[in-house]
Amino acid sequence: MQLLTLPPSPALATSIRATAQVFEDPKSRALLAHLEKIAPSQASVLIIGETGTGKELVARHIHNLSARRNRPFVAVN
Repeated sequence: MQLLTLPPSPALATSIRATAQVFEDPKSRALLAHLEKIAPSQASVLIIGETGTGKELVARHIHNLSARRNRPFVAVN
């Protein structure tokens, strides 16, 4: 099982956004494997989904696996 979490933030205490995502089922593990393949590339990635589904968690995970991991992550809503 793999768990992705957002960094701690007081602003998230009242947010309806997901702050953690568990990757245990086969479809979630397949998504995680796909993210790990695309993260090292220079490709742009569009992440879509309902509010609170963990889009920012996925974006942060891609960022952390990319060559840009030492540069700032900017979440855009």
